[in-house]
Amino acid sequence: MKNLLIVGCGNIGFRHLQGTLEYLGGGNEHLTVYCVDKDKEALDRCLAEAASRNILVRVTSEMSSLPKSIELAIIATASAVRREVFDQLVSVCNIKYIIFEKVLFQKVEDYHYVKKKLHELHICAWVNCPRRGMELWHTLKGLLEKEETYEICISGGNWGLCCNTVHYLDAICYLTENTKMLQIKKMKMDGPPVAAKRVGYKEAYGTILGSCGKCTGFTISCQDDSSALLCKVIGKRQYVIDETRGELTVLESGHEVQKLHFQAQYVSHLTGIFVREILEQGDCELTTFEDSVIIHEGFIERLGEYFAEYGYGDGSCPIT
Repeated sequence: MKNLLIVGCGNIGFRHLQGTLEYLGGGNEHLTVYCVDKDKEALDRCLAEAASRNILVRVTSEMSSLPKSIELAIIATASAVRREVFDQLVSVCNIKYIIFEKVLFQKVEDYHYVKKKLHELHICAWVNCPRRGMELWHTLKGLLEKEETYEICISGGNWGLCCNTVHYLDAICYLTENTKMLQIKKMKMDGPPVAAKRVGYKEAYGTILGSCGKCTGFTISCQDDSSALLCKVIGKRQYVIDETRGELTVLESGHEVQKLHFQAQYVSHLTGIFVREILEQGDCELTTFEDSVIIHEGFIERLGEYFAEYGYGDGSCPIT
């Protein structure tokens, strides 16, 4: 019997549970799922979801009551406590694989600490930046193989620049296959931080500029308005990605030559695919922890400088 674990069963953690249960529903009775959260309501919701699928899960508020051996753990807590939760978890359990939620941590030193610890404990880890597993982005990557170089512009209103930029930096690295070439050259913020949707965290508006291999320049912008979030790739042709509509449009000389449609792929489904890949193959399409540290690090350093201007003097970024 192998044990799976989800730590942090709020909104995103619950979606991970749904995806895991979808995988278990395929006849994988040799697996037991444990859910850990301090919030009883969150655990009750997990129990109800599992019961609706006739699958048994075990819930607890204390890590000390977990089994000693965990095949795969998904750490879906908020970023502020993620390093502490990781330390607690590896002190009581022997873990083979981990999927971390992003934004990974709020301080740069935590990235190096956890990376070193994972290496010492021989734990394979990934970060949940799932566009690498989405058909739309697979298709775009294939189309871009014909482009020698290109530029990328990502822009929209109120989509969460601080908490979601990592997803798009990761997508750029995926498209170019050149994570080590990622450079954040400039960050231009529009005024002070604002309250994020999640209590205790911050957001901001502004633009991030950089480059990454074949992508000779990218801009990632978030404005305080209701404009649609679009990703445009400009090479010999132009490629417009509208994830909300599930559309990929190809233009040549300003004229539409192709429009492709894709079904939305959510965490509640994708996690099941990643769990299956890890348990059956020992690998998955998600970003490795090592690569994600590279992607996070430059962003967190620049963002830390921005927050320091507004009184966050310990170098931390109050984002999740």
